[in-house]
Amino acid sequence: MPPEPLLDSDQAEEFVLKTDQAPEFWQFLNGLRGDDLLVELIVNELDARSSRTEIRFQTDQLVCLGNGDPIDAAGWERLSYIKGAGHEVAAKVGMFGVKNHGLKACFTLGNRITLRSDGQQILQTLFKDGDNKPPYPGVRVPPRDDPGAPARGTQIEVPYRRRRFSVPHGEAIEFAAVTDPQIEQVFNQAVATLPKRLLGVMRPGMLERYEVVLSHHKLGSHTFVFRAGRLRRESGLVTYFRECSEILADSERLLERE
Repeated sequence: MPPEPLLDSDQAEEFVLKTDQAPEFWQFLNGLRGDDLLVELIVNELDARSSRTEIRFQTDQLVCLGNGDPIDAAGWERLSYIKGAGHEVAAKVGMFGVKNHGLKACFTLGNRITLRSDGQQILQTLFKDGDNKPPYPGVRVPPRDDPGAPARGTQIEVPYRRRRFSVPHGEAIEFAAVTDPQIEQVFNQAVATLPKRLLGVMRPGMLERYEVVLSHHKLGSHTFVFRAGRLRRESGLVTYFRECSEILADSERLLERE
């Protein structure tokens, strides 16, 4: 076998990073788990330093509304990317959600994610060319003016996907329509599991009290309060308690404590 030709020392090498993004993105969405949806929304709320979050399962859409910090310039820039952060756009620093992935769990319920905050809104969609065209993911940029957006915190709106669709390029992947029983299952599972799943985020001095309100237009409402106690030092060990209670009409019921 003849030897490989030597490169001219004056010839510059060029490297490129290419990816066929749409098929890769569909594969990513196909691997998402719907039961992580509410946890991912709450993680974003905690990153925004919310003390109270409402998640409403309305008849036609999911709405998440928190009282944390509004989206800042870096946040809007990060949201202009439908996936990923850390190189071309700065990732969050010192927070729970850093990869710009968690919000995409909303696509397990719908085709559009509208984020509204501080007089602006941005739209992430699976149908950037319109609902009557083949699906293709995209983000509407720049953020639009939105006088109705909350001055504090962020409101996220996800209309439910009522018609199935198939991906027209790459691997044949089908995204099913979302039914009312499926939405009820997501709600019921969240009510049953969030008290235990979120208990670990409580930290004295960082997050001592956090309230989550889950409501469903037919199944009612549940209010959970998470608390962390003060640090205690005994025999060289640092301990504290954390707990979750449900607020009832005339009382409070302890659900989890450790």
